[in-house]
Amino acid sequence: MNYYKPYIDNYGSKDEISSLLNGYFKGIYDNRHLIILFIDALTGDILDANAGAKEFYGYSRRRFCRKKIQDISVDECSSVNRIPFEESDRKKTGKYLARHCLANGDIRDVEILEAPVFIKNRLITFMIVYDVTDKLKEEQKAVKDAKFYTNMVEFSPSGIAVLDAGIIKYVNAKAMEIYKCNSYDMLIGREFENTIVLSMRDKALEYIKRAEISDKQLPSCELKIIKSDNSITECEFDAAKIMYGNKVSVQLVFRDVTEKMKDLRRASGIQQQRMETGFPLKKYGRMETIYLPANDVSGDFYELHKIDEKKIIGIIGDVAGKGITAALDTTALKVMFNDGIGITHKPDELLTFLNRKVEKHMENYYVAASCFVFDFERKKLNISGGGINQFAVSRIGSPLKQIMMKGAYLGMFEDSRFENKEIDFESGDRFYFYTDGFEMLLDDQRICEKCAGMPSIEQLKTYLYDMLMISGTYHDDSTMMLIEII
Repeated sequence: MNYYKPYIDNYGSKDEISSLLNGYFKGIYDNRHLIILFIDALTGDILDANAGAKEFYGYSRRRFCRKKIQDISVDECSSVNRIPFEESDRKKTGKYLARHCLANGDIRDVEILEAPVFIKNRLITFMIVYDVTDKLKEEQKAVKDAKFYTNMVEFSPSGIAVLDAGIIKYVNAKAMEIYKCNSYDMLIGREFENTIVLSMRDKALEYIKRAEISDKQLPSCELKIIKSDNSITECEFDAAKIMYGNKVSVQLVFRDVTEKMKDLRRASGIQQQRMETGFPLKKYGRMETIYLPANDVSGDFYELHKIDEKKIIGIIGDVAGKGITAALDTTALKVMFNDGIGITHKPDELLTFLNRKVEKHMENYYVAASCFVFDFERKKLNISGGGINQFAVSRIGSPLKQIMMKGAYLGMFEDSRFENKEIDFESGDRFYFYTDGFEMLLDDQRICEKCAGMPSIEQLKTYLYDMLMISGTYHDDSTMMLIEII
């Protein structure tokens, strides 16, 4: 801070000093963005104030000049309580926090920068005032929040970590235990991705990026972590955006699911074995299936049965939810379906039967399903949908066409009615029956055109599988039955 020392013999009055100040500091007197006071360093008298100070404090210049700095200070940090500037300290500057009272009685936290100025042999404190009330409140809140957060999560049964731009800033005791770390320094400050096995690091980075921009907690994600002893553990992570230390951060809540995943894989293997079925009337058709659970086990299901030597009946469905509960419910649906085909072979009547069963036995759950019958003697398909309200067909030389039908989810309304559609077919026609995991994919016209031109159903299956993986729409259970008429 520059200072001025005109060598004038007499000791100037307040008005003379004010006039000189106005001359020396003319450029800042009308500045409303800076709050500036001129204080007699020995007495504390306020000699003058600029426009910014008058606006901030709410005093006119006349009222200011009747006050001392002690009058607006509400603690002991005013300049008169500090060691005054001596002539040998003419270049010395000061910086400190204080609390000042405004004209309306409000108390504000301020940060003060000050420097000595000599005018008319008078030692004056040039004081710049910054209102830091809101800043200090935010800092205090951040400290309080961090303390509360730490106390709340430290004894959580799940591992918890907080990431700032991918860097681990906090871990609780359980996280230390899962990673087998005996010192917080082994995790704090590390890049989270480097604690994940190499093959899953891209997946981990994408998960964290999504959490940073999402206002909702993300679905769970399974990742394999590298522990301090270099062993590998499978963990299930949940991520959410939080404020930590006054910064936007990502909170990870995770748990060791190694044993759980072993059990789930066994269950998944059993479920897939039960799903594997060929086309019941091989001389009339070929079938390929795509079955991709979002988790190891799925709420999607399908089934085909031979009615006689000329007819087959099938169903494809999606039980609300994912994982073990949904997978168990699919078993119940298959039992109901088998009971139903002992009563009727008409798709709309069969869905009506299932609707009543779901409403009665699966309270608070809905099921999306589509039921169909191929009659190879009449060369007709009859199909109805309840929640799965679309299927697709491609004919030789024609683009893939999606067909809609009306019908509410099973279990939603006791008296639901289901529309029946009848479609003619011939050799070479391909039918696509699918759950909602494939809906966005088949909304892409380019993909539909490519599907129609595939030379074989096996190649069609491979193409659709690859596109599902590439598209990034694979977040839900995804199942498709591809049936080609011979």
